[in-house]
Amino acid sequence: MAQMGDFHLAMRAAYGVEYLYQRILEKGAVLMQNKGNRMPIYAKIKDDLKQKILSGEFGVAQLLPSEREMCATYGASRMTVRQAINELQSEGYLYKLQGKGTFVSNVKVEQQLSGLSSFSEDMARLGHRPGSKIIAFKSFQADAQIGEKLHIAQGDPVLMLKRLRIADEERMSIETTYLNAKLVTGIEMDDSDSFSLYHYLKHTLGIPLVRAVQTIQSTLITGKNAHLLQVPDNMLGLLIERVTFTEHDIPVEYAISQYRGDLYKFVIEMKA
Repeated sequence: MAQMGDFHLAMRAAYGVEYLYQRILEKGAVLMQNKGNRMPIYAKIKDDLKQKILSGEFGVAQLLPSEREMCATYGASRMTVRQAINELQSEGYLYKLQGKGTFVSNVKVEQQLSGLSSFSEDMARLGHRPGSKIIAFKSFQADAQIGEKLHIAQGDPVLMLKRLRIADEERMSIETTYLNAKLVTGIEMDDSDSFSLYHYLKHTLGIPLVRAVQTIQSTLITGKNAHLLQVPDNMLGLLIERVTFTEHDIPVEYAISQYRGDLYKFVIEMKA
């Protein structure tokens, strides 16, 4: 009987602690509410954090307080705080590093879609330091999709170059390039980190690049790509496909790139 009594006392104590915790959260939620404003709590937290980022109170690359600390600051549950953080991350204000925490993002890189240029050229023009890490480089036979893009037969030789693209030490995108091996029989890279494919094609091989057709769509960054880019699984990104043509309308390159949505955006200028 004594053991049963102790059990009931323990259960009541545990219930009391949980009840007190919920009351604290509810009190904090009330403090965050405004009688004339029915904005959800997470939205208020999001706005407050956003203002601190825009004002410079939270600087670029600064580590944000932990979720537990923000729960205490705002009197909100961890789920509510996490929703505010996730929305700021999807909008490009924050980024997460596994095992390290949540940080303030840099300003997004803006690329003007008005001319044919490489990643390295774009980054240098914008004042950033471009870089690359080779993930894979091999030759193989074209499948039906690659053959269609490069206007070659299925089974024809193709070179594949897969790279992690970097700007100012920040991992920006993963780019997989397929090259028509009848035009590009090989690639010599003295310094793979600073290697520019377009510069090599134009100036080393003498292949003129005259135009490209590019498509952009939203995508989710998952699996190995998320790991390589050091972003959370299922993060929103941009999927870009490009076919680049040489003279006489011959395709030389078919590239598939997956860009981080929190650090990159494209700008298109249209004139009447």
